[in-house]
Amino acid sequence: MKKKVLVLLASALLLLQGVACPPKPTPTPIIIVVTPTPIEAPPTPTEVPATPTPSPIPTPAAREVEVHPLAFAIGPEGPYGMTSRCKVSVEPNPARELRVGFYEEEVAGTGPMWRSSGWMASIVGSFLMGVDLAEYRFTFDIGGRIDGPSAGGLMTVAVLACLLGDEVKEEASMTGTINPDGTIGPVGGIPQKIEAAAEAGKKLVLVPVGQRYSFDIAKQEWVDVVEHGRRLGVEVKEVSDIYQAYEILTGKELPKPEGASGRG
Repeated sequence: MKKKVLVLLASALLLLQGVACPPKPTPTPIIIVVTPTPIEAPPTPTEVPATPTPSPIPTPAAREVEVHPLAFAIGPEGPYGMTSRCKVSVEPNPARELRVGFYEEEVAGTGPMWRSSGWMASIVGSFLMGVDLAEYRFTFDIGGRIDGPSAGGLMTVAVLACLLGDEVKEEASMTGTINPDGTIGPVGGIPQKIEAAAEAGKKLVLVPVGQRYSFDIAKQEWVDVVEHGRRLGVEVKEVSDIYQAYEILTGKELPKPEGASGRG
């Protein structure tokens, strides 16, 4: 028993003196070398050509055309006709904003129906020429006091003449509304308007088709306005659409949009 105790004590002393059991062998580290696969750059996308922007229609310089609308009114002495001066101008509009303006010589010289006819003339004229309404500035400079839609056809001819660079015959005038499809609509007071045209020195007046026989309020009877004009030295012609009116008033043929057909 004592021998075992002595052996244990001897072992303990050896441990205290730094004699230890041989260390465990250190394992050799395994080094794995991983060569990264180079990442190829994504292929350059093929450039898609941009959609071509259609070339704008050549914008003409500012143009002005003067016309003389015919009007009808009833005063203290009865019905009468009169003529006015209207300068229609069209010019490029770099701002590309809708601009239709009206200038007056007198306070409230033009009424709402007259101004709506100016808008319609600008819209129809632009549509027939295939141009953007916002690319131009349309101006109607009117003398005197006037209202009503009966000068719509004449003002449309003036707008088109500005866009095309044509002139309106000075000795001619017209009465008739303008419809969205370019047809000319009926009006009243034609006998008195022809009388006013004769007094102003006009030699030709266009009237809406179907109105050769018009009611004369002053005489309270139907009259043949062609014969009425002949007696006054004025040639009266009926027209059905803006194409007929334009050719007669300017001497030039109005280009027609593809697929369109005039009644003339």
